[in-house]
Amino acid sequence: MRLLPFVILLSLFGISQSESSDLFDHAAICDMESLEVEVLQEWSASKKDPGIRQKLIEVTVCEWWPGQKVRLPVSFHVPADGKPCRHVVVANQPLTNRVPNPTAELTRLLKEDSVGIVLIGMGTIDAMEPKGTLHNGMREHLLKTKNPRYTPAWIWGMSQMRALTSALTEPEYFQPQKVLTTGGSKRGVAAAVAGIHDERFSAILPVVAPPMGNPGAPSYVIGTEPEQLAITDKAFLSTLSEEHATAFRERSQRRANNRVTLDQAQAAGWSDEDIEMITDLVWDASRLTKHLESLSERDLTIFYNVGTNDSVSPALRKLGKKLPDLPICIIPGGQHGGPANAGFTTRTPLLPEIKENLVSFAKALWNPFERLKAAPPAAGSRYQ
Repeated sequence: MRLLPFVILLSLFGISQSESSDLFDHAAICDMESLEVEVLQEWSASKKDPGIRQKLIEVTVCEWWPGQKVRLPVSFHVPADGKPCRHVVVANQPLTNRVPNPTAELTRLLKEDSVGIVLIGMGTIDAMEPKGTLHNGMREHLLKTKNPRYTPAWIWGMSQMRALTSALTEPEYFQPQKVLTTGGSKRGVAAAVAGIHDERFSAILPVVAPPMGNPGAPSYVIGTEPEQLAITDKAFLSTLSEEHATAFRERSQRRANNRVTLDQAQAAGWSDEDIEMITDLVWDASRLTKHLESLSERDLTIFYNVGTNDSVSPALRKLGKKLPDLPICIIPGGQHGGPANAGFTTRTPLLPEIKENLVSFAKALWNPFERLKAAPPAAGSRYQ
């Protein structure tokens, strides 16, 4: 990977409709009636900025399995000038049913470029309603079927796609010509899935999410990890304060809530081959490199933002060798982020240059032929 001046590099990729149709039902994704919209707050001026109008609803993302609907909050944020937004950013908000304030970067795009902002509630599966049990049902159905539909990547991606569908129920405010989706970590996975599998999206900017490799753990089946990994983890935790070590253990447990154990897999009749293949299978929907051969029927503009010290963005060396021209910003020493008490010092998603990347990338998407004046990269940052 080479050092370059701070520029936005655009790469054109696409995915064939046929490849994604087995995993995602596009007719169902675009069906507005099945959203079952409940209005939680009608359109009104933002209390923080009267130049912004907002609305809060709750929608059905899907019936994940018979009898289990997944419903999430969605908020809309538009300029108060009354003109429909031709450019839209789909991102995320907390799971609580309150109207959030968009981030400073999104607000800037809204104010300067009349961009409509659509935010959908996103969290770990165990935090989604029915809280504390949804992840158990997901695991149960994955064990029965080995179907990647019952995985975090699938439901996170569905959420982003259904958020766009919900915006289209408001044609007075949203008439999108270009749609960018972005987010960090699980939200970055969601952005990748949506962009890869839904041709309504024009661009993706995933942050600390994997274009190649499997995020977070080398195996989706707990109990099959390399022994050396446990030894390394134990040694690492021993170097931390008790507060920091506890934060890491708690985070590891949250990730484990989405996985299956070796005993569960064997009890469900999984073969050794099933156990070996499941890790790739559950993340394939979000892995850009998995779909390169079929990226031919449409253009998807891409810009990944990752850190080197982040197990959720692995395989960076391999990625550089295979795709040296993939648009990506790599922060040396950049970490994933997480709880404030986890001891992170270089949280990639919170860095000013990463936030500026979103603004610059979006402006280049809206105005691809205009030269953008952007700040130089931070010292040590690498941009490809």
